[in-house]
Amino acid sequence: MKRAPERIFIRKYCKESVIYTDVKSGRRFNAVMHNCSMDGMYLELGEYIPPGREIEVRVRKQLAGSYRRESYENFRLKVIWCKERKNLGRISYGVGVRRVMPEATHSNMIKPEVRSWHQSLL
Repeated sequence: MKRAPERIFIRKYCKESVIYTDVKSGRRFNAVMHNCSMDGMYLELGEYIPPGREIEVRVRKQLAGSYRRESYENFRLKVIWCKERKNLGRISYGVGVRRVMPEATHSNMIKPEVRSWHQSLL
């Protein structure tokens, strides 16, 4: 049996409502983010998204102790896989997405702007 590759980044488990936009069609949908890491996320949503499709996910920033208006951050992601799930009699989809970063390698993932993305989700 083929063993899955080890993860480079630690996953943070959560249950956060997010909005995603299909970059190709421009349509917006609601989803739930169940985990995130420096290079991707796991989402559950009501629509099938083909692998390879790019989406933008809008995540609410965590502003601890702040009474300011909520602010959001958008991330461009690529669908790696999409699997049907049967959840309490209704169909939903589990989607694995990876962050799209031009010319990025794992060795330069510690840039401050990348670090702030991950910290904003923790």
